[in-house]
Amino acid sequence: MDPVQPDVTVEPTGGPTRDERNWAMWVNLAGFAGYTCIPFASIIAPLILWIMKKDQSAYINQRGKLALNFQITCVIYAIVGVVVRAFIFGLLGYLILVAVFVYHLVFTIQGALKASGNEPYAPPGVLPLMK
Repeated sequence: MDPVQPDVTVEPTGGPTRDERNWAMWVNLAGFAGYTCIPFASIIAPLILWIMKKDQSAYINQRGKLALNFQITCVIYAIVGVVVRAFIFGLLGYLILVAVFVYHLVFTIQGALKASGNEPYAPPGVLPLMK
């Protein structure tokens, strides 16, 4: 009886394995944890997954840094929206928050799909915080 082999086959092009691509996808999708009631969960969840795997794969390390930059950028944009809503002009603040929500939703999903497919990806408007 042959032992069951894990699904970590190397791609013919020498790219990341399916397991690495899946982890990179989950690091991106972990940003949706921010829609829970846990403060800064959109940063904490991807950070935990990235820390778990960053030393095991250069692909996960690169994609994890990009996902964390994106999540931190979204939190900064949301804080700007809250400050604008509270102190400057309410309607403009709400519009900023709606725009940040759509931006986060679209580019988190797109990042996960691109990471899963080993496609190049650079979401617009991301602050270069981690290199």
